[in-house]
Amino acid sequence: YIGESAPYYIYHFKNLDQKIKHFRPFSWSAFLFDGFYFLYRKMWLQALIVILITSVLSLPALLVTAVEMGAVEAAVLDSIGNIDLLMTIGSILSVAYKIFLGYWAIPQYRKTVVKNIRRIGQKTASVNEYYQMLVAKSGPVKAVLYIAVFMTAFYLFI
Repeated sequence: YIGESAPYYIYHFKNLDQKIKHFRPFSWSAFLFDGFYFLYRKMWLQALIVILITSVLSLPALLVTAVEMGAVEAAVLDSIGNIDLLMTIGSILSVAYKIFLGYWAIPQYRKTVVKNIRRIGQKTASVNEYYQMLVAKSGPVKAVLYIAVFMTAFYLFI
């Protein structure tokens, strides 16, 4: 069900199952790509929450960018107050949040995988049908990779 990365995740899932005290798997993909990671892994609700929190944390920087591009009047920044402090706090919180996501992603993915596999098992009547459903529903959403690359390229060349 996990797809091509099954050996990697099974290793981490087993260690989580054994509750190794000093073992905390870290997902660099979730750290670097936050919402895209969760979309790629078909974790729709988590992706929505991550994208919303990331958006809120980046609002001060977005506002400054909008003023610099002329899309928003500079008076808006004056009415907010110390925008530099808000940007600094937002940046610090963003980094802390990304570190949290790096540690949270793999255990959360394990929960999602287990829940989805159990749901598929309850919907199927035979072992053959069960395996066919697992294969049909398995793997990540590769289109998210293309969207992420496109959005990154678009952002870099604006």
